[in-house]
Amino acid sequence: CGACFGTGSHLKIHQRIHTGEKPYECRFCPKRFAALVARTAHERIHTGERPYNCSECQKAFTTCSALRTHERTHTGEKPYECEVCKKPFSQRVHLRTHALVHSREKLSQCDICSKRFRNSSSLRIHERIHTGERPHACDVCGKTFTQGGHLTAHQSKHSGEKTFVCVQCNKTFANRTQLTIHSRTHTGEKPYACEVCKRCFADTSNLKNHLRTHSGERPFHCGT
Repeated sequence: CGACFGTGSHLKIHQRIHTGEKPYECRFCPKRFAALVARTAHERIHTGERPYNCSECQKAFTTCSALRTHERTHTGEKPYECEVCKKPFSQRVHLRTHALVHSREKLSQCDICSKRFRNSSSLRIHERIHTGERPHACDVCGKTFTQGGHLTAHQSKHSGEKTFVCVQCNKTFANRTQLTIHSRTHTGEKPYACEVCKRCFADTSNLKNHLRTHSGERPFHCGT
């Protein structure tokens, strides 16, 4: 792919992206990793070890990168800058979300309602709202879903399994979406911005509820 590295070991680790090789297996679960450092960080989910402490508030973290991200809440540092409008951000994920504002004209558009999406696969999933297509069915109760991820989350209700673990507090969740939303209580990340007033939210459901304060929409009716 043309990527360059300063050491042969870094190149070797990178090449595993292409080969799929993952020689390092977790000592506590079957999960495997391409790099030893990645396995070490993962195993702290099982051991509870948090070796990186914030010098300001003494909060502990499992990885050095998580500590650096947290420290920006104290320093106010925003190292990620938008190339278009120069707006700075404390986290790369916030910058990526913001960049969509500038690339909106390139997004895929629904022919029925004109809503725009970041890619064609998201558009196809959205179009099922209009067509009623629900191709993913639960083999336990028969309930159908528009997305495979929604089916996976639903199936955990039958099994009771919670395999997704927060690396900050070890709380467990049934699916990755729940874990991602929960993780934002630690990082302070709020990637969903209101296009009207620019207020930010940690998940789309809160943003959707907030938007009704602008639109005046009241979709919930008392049936009695």
